[in-house]
Amino acid sequence: MKTFAFGLCILLLAAAHAEPIRTESGLVDGVVLESQVRAWLGIPMAAPPVRELRWKQPRQYLDQLHAGSPLQEQFEVSSRDLSFEFMLNALRLTEGVPTALFAERTGMPLSIAAASIAEATRKGLLEPDPLVLRPTALGRRFLNDLQQLFLPDRAIP
Repeated sequence: MKTFAFGLCILLLAAAHAEPIRTESGLVDGVVLESQVRAWLGIPMAAPPVRELRWKQPRQYLDQLHAGSPLQEQFEVSSRDLSFEFMLNALRLTEGVPTALFAERTGMPLSIAAASIAEATRKGLLEPDPLVLRPTALGRRFLNDLQQLFLPDRAIP
C-alpha cells in the first residue's frame, strides 16, 4: 500500500510539471496550475521600455528612412518615469486597469503613486475604487490634467 501511495505521489508531481520552454536565457520549467492552465514562471524580464521619436515632417522622415535612420531620437525610459509612462497608457482606457497591473508592468509598488492617485480621486478625475485605476467622466474629459498628476518630480499643491 505504501508503494502505491508513493507511486501516486510521484505521478501527481510529474503531472504538475509542464514541458520546459527555451528562452534566450535558457530553459524555463513549466507547471500546471489547479485550473489546468500551463504556466512558465520565472521568465527573465523583458528589456526596459524604449521611447522612440520619429521625424515629424513626412519629407524629412522619408529621407531619413531611406538613409537608414528613421528615428530622430531613441532612449530608454528611466525608472523614475515608469509610473508616468504606465499611467499615460492605462488612463486612456475608459474601463480602467486592475491596480495590480501597475506593479506587474512597472516592477514598482503602487504606493509610489499613492499621493497622485489620492489627489486625482479628490479632484474627481479618478474613480475611488481600490481595485481598478479608472478615470471618471471628468477625468476622461481632462485626461491631460489627470496624466499630469503622475509626472515625476511634480510638486503637489
